[in-house]
Amino acid sequence: MTLTPLVAKGENVNAMDSLNRLNRLLDAREQGEFNRFMRTLPVAQGANSPASVALAWTPSAPLNKRETLLAAQRSGQFDGLA
Repeated sequence: MTLTPLVAKGENVNAMDSLNRLNRLLDAREQGEFNRFMRTLPVAQGANSPASVALAWTPSAPLNKRETLLAAQRSGQFDGLA
């Protein structure tokens, strides 16, 4: 798996920074699942890790994430959160 994230202007950005940014939008349960997923990524284990498929997290109901999403919106770090 190759992570090549791009920003709106088309520039490459650090893949781990992008994953950590995504992690900040998750609630506590989702973050636990996501962190376990992150530890399975080849970049976390070394270049010679075997490929695998894993679920990053199980989304919770949007209503349960209201406070998390409102805080993310107020932070100004997440473009497009309405």
